[in-house]
Amino acid sequence: MKVMTSSALALTLSAGLASAAHAAQTQIDLSSLTNENIQTYTNGTNYPLAGSTVNINAASFTLSSMGGPDTTGVIQANSPTDSFVIPINEAGYSIVYVLMNSAFGELGSTVGSLVFQDSAGDSDTISLEEGVNVRDHYIDFNNVATEVYGTAQYPGDVKLDAYEYLLPASFAGNTLTSITLSGAPDTGSPNGEPFLAAVTLATGASPVPEPSTWAMMIAGFAGLGWLGFSRRRAIGSAAA
Repeated sequence: MKVMTSSALALTLSAGLASAAHAAQTQIDLSSLTNENIQTYTNGTNYPLAGSTVNINAASFTLSSMGGPDTTGVIQANSPTDSFVIPINEAGYSIVYVLMNSAFGELGSTVGSLVFQDSAGDSDTISLEEGVNVRDHYIDFNNVATEVYGTAQYPGDVKLDAYEYLLPASFAGNTLTSITLSGAPDTGSPNGEPFLAAVTLATGASPVPEPSTWAMMIAGFAGLGWLGFSRRRAIGSAAA
């Protein structure tokens, strides 16, 4: 019988704990609402194509299409009157991650808003201000945003920024029904045209480990204890 070394057991145990620690996530498909293809933007061919996964810190995003596989579709507010309602209809989530930038962007301009709404009628509005929580996808325009959660950087000085929004306590136990991206008085070139490339929901808490994970963890602890006992017995016998 092949016996695991203590290091192998520790690695197995840590893998089980790590898998238990990942918060549950749901990625929202934006394809039905996309109205711009960022592959056509300045150096935009450096972006991953639709269907690609972008991982930024704890958040995982799937990029949407715009009518074909050789596209990277986004929902973009191009004017102050633009408004896009994204159906969500998911319950049990407390964090929203968005992959968001702007076309153009002038520091200090308020170029849009995000409105979160739930099944109880609660709403929460986030104003999108260049230099705070949105910036241009390309380095030549506004390249500052103080509240960025993380960034995926690509060749040609283009990027996709992730932001993390904690839903208000009043949303707890309710269904998140929609997220609305709207323009604002400053929306438009060169002030900024905000776009959403992806939306991911997260629980914000580690889920209860599955039975298979518990079994792995218990086996790991038992194995480490058995190895410790065997080593002590071997040391005692050698000293006798």
